[in-house]
Amino acid sequence: MKITPNIFVFLLSLLASQLVFAGSATWKLNPPSDVWLSPGNWTPATVPNGPSDTATFGTSNQTSVVITTQINQKVELSGIQFNPGASAFTITLSGGFTVMDITGIGIVNNSGVMQNLTTDNCGYPQFHQNATIGDLVTITNPESNGCSWTYFLDTSSAGAATIINVGSPTWDDIAGSTNFFGSSTAGNATILNDGTAAVGPGGWTGFYETSSAGTATINNMGVTSGSGGGTFFDQGSTADHATFINSDGGGVAFERHSRAGYATFTNNPVSPGATGCTIIFSTSCSADHSTLINNGGDGAGAAGGYIYFWGESHADDATIVAHGGVNGGNGAMVVFDNNSTGDQARIDVLGNGQLDISKHAVPGIEIGSLEGDGSVLLGANHLTIGANNLSTTFKGVISGTGSVSKVGRGQLVLENANTYTRGTTLERGSLVLQNSTGSATGSGAVTVNGGALSGLGSVAGTVTIGSGVGKGASLAPGGKGNGALHIGGSLTLNADATCQWLLNSNRQSATQASANGITLNAAQFASADLGNGALAPGTVFTVINNTAATPIAGTFVNLSDGSAVTVGNNTFQANYEGGDGNDLTLTVVP
Repeated sequence: MKITPNIFVFLLSLLASQLVFAGSATWKLNPPSDVWLSPGNWTPATVPNGPSDTATFGTSNQTSVVITTQINQKVELSGIQFNPGASAFTITLSGGFTVMDITGIGIVNNSGVMQNLTTDNCGYPQFHQNATIGDLVTITNPESNGCSWTYFLDTSSAGAATIINVGSPTWDDIAGSTNFFGSSTAGNATILNDGTAAVGPGGWTGFYETSSAGTATINNMGVTSGSGGGTFFDQGSTADHATFINSDGGGVAFERHSRAGYATFTNNPVSPGATGCTIIFSTSCSADHSTLINNGGDGAGAAGGYIYFWGESHADDATIVAHGGVNGGNGAMVVFDNNSTGDQARIDVLGNGQLDISKHAVPGIEIGSLEGDGSVLLGANHLTIGANNLSTTFKGVISGTGSVSKVGRGQLVLENANTYTRGTTLERGSLVLQNSTGSATGSGAVTVNGGALSGLGSVAGTVTIGSGVGKGASLAPGGKGNGALHIGGSLTLNADATCQWLLNSNRQSATQASANGITLNAAQFASADLGNGALAPGTVFTVINNTAATPIAGTFVNLSDGSAVTVGNNTFQANYEGGDGNDLTLTVVP
């Protein structure tokens, strides 16, 4: 090919254009314009646009910098650096799918003042490899009619950045968002997902693949009337050790095997008219070891926070708190639906807060522990409590046509009257009944297959101690050598059961079981004295108060009628026809 003068000039100009768009450079003190892609704004006269290039900023009289590229073009950098004493800049990526790829050092700010990066109308930065954002850097993703987004890819990090994702006033526009892919992390960033006062979507942050929220603080904010900001976890991502604060309709959602890690989540109280805050687990997601604090509404009729497990999600080892509302507000709710599991979760329900398993698939769920003074809604389901072996006290009300089981080594104290109807089973540990009215175990029967049933409260139904399989079931009525456990139905103690009688000879008091009909099927009798006193001969204690007209059926295998038993410093004689004629009494003998 013959090279004409015109072609030669064209080739030289093309080469020159390639040269001026490659190389590290510093933004001038007095640049002629705000255009990043203009070589005349940099020294040397080249535009930083290569994987090893660094764009440096110092003092300048032009602090607004705009990057606009054509479709399928982008600016590529190792990073952006602000020198000590640099001016406060705002760098805007604007229009036409303007892309900035940062693949090296990230953004380093040594200026001591806040530096700003703003996306607009399909302009967005992408952080690759190990790129990290330093201190005093704010990225703003506003709502627009395009996509104002920020991406973190590979092992990049949001570092110490402040990121603001702005909500959209209409569904025609797109809310600002930040997205993490690969093994990227939010680092120690502060992320603000703003709500919107209109009908459009709130700003949001998404985590995908194996990305992590790190130790970031993420605020999902809303307004009194409108949509709240949100955070989404998907595809196995994790919330790690981050802190999440939801306000006025803000929320967090987990999907497709994502995990809450050791993060802390708080649904703040909302005012009347505002949408309640939500935390949702779905599709095999896990609450992991997280702490979920769910507040009620503040003000008459204000919505409470909502934590929702559905699909095959798992509460695992989470700590979940549902607070009651204040000033007439509705309580927070924790709901287990579909085939979700409660696992070893510690659940604390307070005030008019609620734990609701009524819509769960049959037969129900198991949780680690239950405490507080709120409400539990069983529906027709079965609730198993105690898998985490903690000892807790529940002062609220358990209602529904379902049933309750106590498992694990810990102690569950029930201090209120409950209204569930299908019965109670104790498999392990201890179930302590301390209610002063009604029945602590609802209206159904109580079966103790293992562990100890004790306390000073009341039971409406029948009680059976021991299942015949030798789990060590026991009845330990009263408490600390005093008081009675009242059973409205009959009491049966089977061959693998033990009745524990506790005396306090120093106070001349003892425990007692009271029931409407007694059957002793060769059960064991055990006794102990908390004191060391010598009681006067003839002193009588009623061990079992039989309120039925029929006599006690059978005897304890180791305490026959008329036999003697020594407890501490005192010897007693047993009488199965004592009291009003059909009670078990022990009388002090010389």
